[in-house]
Amino acid sequence: MPWGLLALALLSLLPGSLPAGSTTPPRTGRVAVSSYSLVQRAPFNRPDFYPLDRRPDQALYRPHADWIGRLILPEPAEAAASAEDWVWLQVEQAPAAAAHLVGRRLPLAWSDQPRLRALVGLLTTDIHLGAEARSLAAQGNVVPWRLNGRSRVGPLQSLAGARPEDDLSVRLEGVELAAAAGLRAPQPALGEGPVLRIPTPPVQITGRWMARVRLVKALQGREGAGGDLFVVRHYDPRSHSYRGPQETVRIPSQPPNRDGRRFFETTGLLDHPIGAEGWTVYGAPAADGLFTVQALLPQALVQLSPDGQLLGTAAGLGQIARGNWNAAANRRGSFRRTALEPDGMARPWAIGDHALLIHAFGGIGGPGGEPTPGFTVTGHFSFGEAEVIADPFGGEPRFDLRYHQIYANNPDGIVAGSQEWSAWSGDLQRGWLGLRPISDVLVRQDPELLAALRLQAEVMMARYRSGDGRGVAAVTATTSCVQDSAQALWTTVELLRQGLLSGPSPSASHAGGESLKRAIEAVLVPFGIVRPDWHGNAELIATALRAADRAGPGSGVGGVVGSGVGAPGSAAAPAAGPVARPPVGPIVGPLVRPFQRGQSPLDALLSLHSILPRRGHDAFAALFLQRGAPLWILRTNQIPGASPRYEPLAPTLLLGRLPLVGELQRRLADGLLAPLDARQVGLCLLGFALYAAVALALGLGSGFLEPHHPWPRPRRLVSAAAALLPMPALGEELVFRGALLPHPGEGMPWPQLLAWSALGIGLFVLYHPLAGRLWYRRAERVFHDPRFLLQTALLGVAATVLYEVSGSLWPAVLLHAVTVLVWLERLGGRQHLAVGPAG
Repeated sequence: MPWGLLALALLSLLPGSLPAGSTTPPRTGRVAVSSYSLVQRAPFNRPDFYPLDRRPDQALYRPHADWIGRLILPEPAEAAASAEDWVWLQVEQAPAAAAHLVGRRLPLAWSDQPRLRALVGLLTTDIHLGAEARSLAAQGNVVPWRLNGRSRVGPLQSLAGARPEDDLSVRLEGVELAAAAGLRAPQPALGEGPVLRIPTPPVQITGRWMARVRLVKALQGREGAGGDLFVVRHYDPRSHSYRGPQETVRIPSQPPNRDGRRFFETTGLLDHPIGAEGWTVYGAPAADGLFTVQALLPQALVQLSPDGQLLGTAAGLGQIARGNWNAAANRRGSFRRTALEPDGMARPWAIGDHALLIHAFGGIGGPGGEPTPGFTVTGHFSFGEAEVIADPFGGEPRFDLRYHQIYANNPDGIVAGSQEWSAWSGDLQRGWLGLRPISDVLVRQDPELLAALRLQAEVMMARYRSGDGRGVAAVTATTSCVQDSAQALWTTVELLRQGLLSGPSPSASHAGGESLKRAIEAVLVPFGIVRPDWHGNAELIATALRAADRAGPGSGVGGVVGSGVGAPGSAAAPAAGPVARPPVGPIVGPLVRPFQRGQSPLDALLSLHSILPRRGHDAFAALFLQRGAPLWILRTNQIPGASPRYEPLAPTLLLGRLPLVGELQRRLADGLLAPLDARQVGLCLLGFALYAAVALALGLGSGFLEPHHPWPRPRRLVSAAAALLPMPALGEELVFRGALLPHPGEGMPWPQLLAWSALGIGLFVLYHPLAGRLWYRRAERVFHDPRFLLQTALLGVAATVLYEVSGSLWPAVLLHAVTVLVWLERLGGRQHLAVGPAG
């Protein structure tokens, strides 16, 4: 999502606020139309286009999930009748034992578990839309006007009321059927059916039926159908091939959005190579009986058959830094699956494996594309998770993808929350498969760690939907998809450290354990100081969980987000750490002290690594690879990509569209902000000692170093050190190491790295005679002395080794500064300079 510094218009709020209880946008002034309202005019984008009494051939189609329904926001009086957070669910799919509930409108509420109840209470808030909401709406963003003026809006109601219409489809997991009286609301308001209770938040999906097909041919559209009719052949599980019956289906091209772009076009789809392995189509029969596709998943993309495999950590780092987004990998209509295997043996992926998903998308270029202000393509970032499952039709292993979308208010009606592929990338109405370059990095990881992260992502996504009471969430430099995904990850690490969430044991995953937590924190908190709002928000969640544990047993496995939410519950569990505020009783309503959203420049500085999506995507992928986790990268570029109006734009760092400037600032940022661990510090100290021994031996032996000069007074020594640090130490290292040399995180092959290092050392040596001749005349004689140049070359070698070993410029800067200081003040350097220019 766009970086706040490039979207300052979102911060120019109109004065005034809407009157309490208003559920429609203001009619004064000019309000831009949203893309959501435009595409809703197409009948196939509305729920009533798919009558529930139409069912496809059960031999060819399967339900998308056991429990599927459409969320319906209760009327204000209905919602106020209960103290719980509940909504209506139009049941569209149900297991065989509950098939009689299909077509019914039933209450949907949370399971009665102490930790779940506490977290829902923590996220329950009154909604009052004001000037910020009005400003966002005036720019064409979808704003939840139906929630305005409501009290005690919880995560379910903020999800159901996020759009102007009740058209959000979800799947439910862990459903319990309970008596309606248990909702503590007047019976007439609820009807006579049961209440569906869930222990986990609903997951957004698209399409209630699915099939596996291969496109055979396109048909000339009959009246009213355009050119969207395709003959498909179904997958036959007995022969494991596409030899099943043929059928005509509708795959609609989407109408233009407010920018004139179509999220999905069928041109080129039939013959695209990605369809060679078939498609999973999601949708439902329309009133005319034709199965209408609402989402697409290319089977080839998620099968465990990579197009390329890179062995070794260095090769993998190179792919992350350069290969993943280079021109060859970013061609319109292309796709690629790449397996990265770090140093050492890694077992193959197998059914049941779980993975952390690191997602990013880029920009839309070309004649019909979007602007790139500041020569920067911001893109978007999210976490998610994947599981290797048996394909529902063929049984072969494939990835199943789910995204934790922390997404601000937008023109397309995308709603913050957990989303399957079908609702995110593959959705024809608002998915990005056809418009943007996408990278999904899968990192094999322990399920418990993923569950712990899922909890914090769900908390953050619910906060985005409610706006912490403001009803909206806007993008700034400190609050955005990548910043708040980073906050969710940091909170996960903090709560695991306090023992409030269950996580992987040290032996459960070679990518887990305390070292992983420290490495994650080094990326999230580059200066070692946690943002105050991150710390305060984690404290709120910790207090809620402690209060729930005192009120009753923990939610255990299957709690609000799975096993990661269960209370430790055993003597072996680590004791919970202290919090600054005293614990409170069970939380059943809005808190007096709200969540915090830091907006100061200091907050942005403290979380510098997570300002731009590309930085977060690459940094986290490299972090896990360097700690021995195998990675799998799924890349697509505007599938099917037949329109010449669009070109994929890779997400960049600041000024990344300026090739030299973008690369320069990335290298300098990597070198200046790289964290140092104990091993690297030890290696640097060893390097200092070895360099000092060799430099002293050569310098004293040649007579260039003169050790008989006394040390100056401490004040003068400190003053001299302060003067030398910016120049030559920092300035020369920034040029000859930081800017010129590939950062170790780039994974440059050794032959190329040695060549660049030799060039850097050579230029570093040649720079000094040039400086002495052109602008530093008093040093001309010594800068031409072969003994000085030998010492300079040795310093260049040592600084280069330190930089490549640590990944940080600061050890080289420190070595440079100390070397010059000791030479000037103790070993005769000032006397050499006092001789003056030669000739």
